Amino acid sequence: MNNKIQIIILLGYLLSACNVTPKNQNNTLVPYLLTDNGVNSKIKLSEIITRHYRVIPLETKAKCLVGKIDKIIKRDSVFYILSNERKIETFNQEGKHLSTLEKIGRGPDEYTYIGDFDVYSKNGQKEIWLCDMNCIKIYNAETMQHVKSIYYPFVVNKFKKTPDNYILLMTGQNKSLISLSDPSGNIIDSCVNTKVTNTMLKPVQFIPYKDKFIYQIDLTNSCVSYDPEHKQFQEKFIVNTENNWLSELQYDALFQEHEYGFLKYLKNYTFIKTLRYMNKKLYIVSHKDKKRYLHILSNSKQQTIQFAPNTRIINDIFSSDNNLNFISSLNMGESDDSILLILEPSVQDIRQIKRGSDSQRIISKINENDNPVILEYY
Repeated sequence: MNNKIQIIILLGYLLSACNVTPKNQNNTLVPYLLTDNGVNSKIKLSEIITRHYRVIPLETKAKCLVGKIDKIIKRDSVFYILSNERKIETFNQEGKHLSTLEKIGRGPDEYTYIGDFDVYSKNGQKEIWLCDMNCIKIYNAETMQHVKSIYYPFVVNKFKKTPDNYILLMTGQNKSLISLSDPSGNIIDSCVNTKVTNTMLKPVQFIPYKDKFIYQIDLTNSCVSYDPEHKQFQEKFIVNTENNWLSELQYDALFQEHEYGFLKYLKNYTFIKTLRYMNKKLYIVSHKDKKRYLHILSNSKQQTIQFAPNTRIINDIFSSDNNLNFISSLNMGESDDSILLILEPSVQDIRQIKRGSDSQRIISKINENDNPVILEYY
């Protein structure tokens, strides 16, 4: 069968099988994204998102070496960091290590790996939720003791608890990609048929956006919005399709032609890597013509800045080689009241961190063996 015909049939089945409101041209998060035309103007790194920022070097001791960061969450001034899918380290707002959740094993209070995690409050107590194969396990965030488990008939890759205690689930090993369960684990709705080109495992898969949650279909311009108030899924575009952003059809065609090597051909397309929403501003990281951009949108204005491979941004926060690729780490963190970025000393070769208004005052020295550094905008 012709590849184009296969794709048309596949997408037709996708739309007919999902219990969602179909998307249309007017149903977008933003109508357009500007290009970066400020060739001669300079922007300070400290002012890109907001003038208010903090640099938090994480304490480096043998008992709290973070390793590869898979995800970072901030709740009530505490940073929770998933390391190597095995353990969750917690640090206070100054970066001092507090505790570790590491219970690898096959016992009822243990887990085999951590596919995703989040932190929630219940009756004034913090709980760490994590998914391990076909269940979500819940631990007391203070004592690290197991509280309960919620089991499902399929593997859970990513999840998000909604304000009414329902749970959004993402899986790559079930007919439906996205499901909604009640607090007891009963599936009450689902949408989007699972396929290879929509099962990418991003650190943060369900993104809080105003009063809804956004699930981006991999790196395409399509997304699914979930409305907790009405318990309703709705298909949307992130940007109007007239802007020529990578579509699901193009994404599927790449897989049809190149199979599992298709991702390396994305450099030829304009696509959205991730988005975040804070203080009535939408932050989007995009790729176009092998360049990376940060878009900052509010109701009154929009700003677009190229940050790689070269940039017009002045790094007035820390001393480095001015490599600003760490802005792409926007996809790794989630916070109730800030934007989190991660600086990797081994990559950035950061030697000094300086206060924004007092550039001569060194507040930390870092070498390549230290824990990562958090750059927090609030």
